[in-house]
Amino acid sequence: MKCLIALFITSTVSLEAAPEYAKWGTVVVKETQKRYKADIIDYKHIGRTELTPKK
Repeated sequence: MKCLIALFITSTVSLEAAPEYAKWGTVVVKETQKRYKADIIDYKHIGRTELTPKK
């Protein structure tokens, strides 16, 4: 029972702590794996660039 509670607390904390870009990172990794037929184990988020209305 203690393991189940610890697992639930751990999974809840990790979901709340995930940054906004994490869900898009998952999508990108899956699509890249399909396109290049490669095993991708990690990626590096390098930030966001805000574009001006002219760009």
